[in-house]
Amino acid sequence: MKDLTGIINVYKPPGITSFALLSFVKKAIGVKKAGHGGIIDFMAQGVLPLLIGEATKLTSLLLLLPKEYEGEITLGMETDTHDIWGKLTSDKDASHITLKDVEALKEKFVGKIKQIPPKFSAKRVDGKRAYELAKRGEEVQLKEREIEIFQFDILNFRSGKHPKFDFRILCSSGTYMRSVARDIGRKLKVGGTLSYLVRTAVGKLELKDSLHLDDIINYAKSGNFDEMIMSIEDFLDFIPRVALPKRKLFLFKTGNQIRFDHPYLRGGYVLVLNSRGKAVGIGKFFEGVGELKPVRIFNIP
Repeated sequence: MKDLTGIINVYKPPGITSFALLSFVKKAIGVKKAGHGGIIDFMAQGVLPLLIGEATKLTSLLLLLPKEYEGEITLGMETDTHDIWGKLTSDKDASHITLKDVEALKEKFVGKIKQIPPKFSAKRVDGKRAYELAKRGEEVQLKEREIEIFQFDILNFRSGKHPKFDFRILCSSGTYMRSVARDIGRKLKVGGTLSYLVRTAVGKLELKDSLHLDDIINYAKSGNFDEMIMSIEDFLDFIPRVALPKRKLFLFKTGNQIRFDHPYLRGGYVLVLNSRGKAVGIGKFFEGVGELKPVRIFNIP
């Protein structure tokens, strides 16, 4: 097994689970420790960040990054999964719905709103995945959660018995596009279902830069892992970085809260670097008391 650390921007094709893709990449590059930064639905596609080695300690941070999606919603139809691959539960003539109707309604979805995840989702209910219960025909009650949609653009509208429109949404982590489709359809009183979805960005990771499976295989065969894996330092370029004296660096790396002052930082998270400019951890700086508390420590030589 190789000792690799960093983030890989992987393209997940439709028809494969996020877990299966992760397993494939782990075997292809020969690593044992890896995780992903947010599930994409089985039939959806797009950016799936994979965290390798010590970068797996960034999972909770990655889940906080904004995500961008592009997709298509079909009106006049609703399914049990809220996408076109589910069982049809409602079919109505929605030919009276116009672009103006959709444009007016979408404004109500921008900002902080409440959303109920689909029952066919990876959310846990009493320790079990919701989709497992739903597949068995059991009643699934998921709690309403607050999510935030920062931007919602309608890119195209096609009229008909089942009107379709293309959209682009920038949102907080944990936002379900299938729930957006369901809720828009219900507010229009015709039903709605997600008919296409691609995740175009997670934070700074964009679809245009994502690696396909054949790219990963080729990099693995050549051993050119630096071209494939983004370093923790590059990925966290949005966090202020600090270098500590040798003694304080040792104390920080061993989990100790240390005395720390900075000429211009006003508190918050910082990336702590060693003398070679490599990340050794993430700390939280408390300006008022002049202290730096370790939050994540990376065991990198």
